[in-house]
Amino acid sequence: MMRALGGVLSVLSLTIYIFIGFVQLSAIASAFQLWWGIGTFFSYLLGAFLGYTPLVGSIVGMIGAMEVWHWEWWQAGGLFFGGLLLTIVLIVVKIAREKRGR
Repeated sequence: MMRALGGVLSVLSLTIYIFIGFVQLSAIASAFQLWWGIGTFFSYLLGAFLGYTPLVGSIVGMIGAMEVWHWEWWQAGGLFFGGLLLTIVLIVVKIAREKRGR
């Protein structure tokens, strides 16, 4: 039972990861289309390279989501930094539980 649940959660996690990555790539590509007027194919190609540049890709994508999609800063920040914030919260919870258990 646990093995099947683990498999389902793995597939679900991978699906969410790919979906969020595509939305992030779309935000970066939208920024390039707005700023430089380049076509969709080249903006996605450039976005794919820039998207894997730490911090720079996130900042460009966040600006793209705010300027092109008219998102609020906290919505765009959640898209690009939400995973990092969730990881930090989970680490803090784990440390607190370990200290309480001692």
